[in-house]
Amino acid sequence: AKLLSILHYLHQRKVGHLDVHCANVMVTSEDRVVLIDYGEAMANMEPLRGLKGQSRSHYYFLDPDARNKNQEFGMAVDYFGVALI
Repeated sequence: AKLLSILHYLHQRKVGHLDVHCANVMVTSEDRVVLIDYGEAMANMEPLRGLKGQSRSHYYFLDPDARNKNQEFGMAVDYFGVALI
């Protein structure tokens, strides 16, 4: 649930992480969830309009609609990665 809260926070600010997979989610010794590696993140996203997919994300954690570099996708791609974790 904490990871979803992190993504909700980012998405409210129109930031998509675009590289959500198990290697980018850390849990501290105090059981705090941390989402790392914002190298693919996009600011000022319009999730309803989508964006041109240029992500080098881990292929199997990437939403099928976004696997094609010419396919438009939005911030929902982050939730696909969460579902696979």
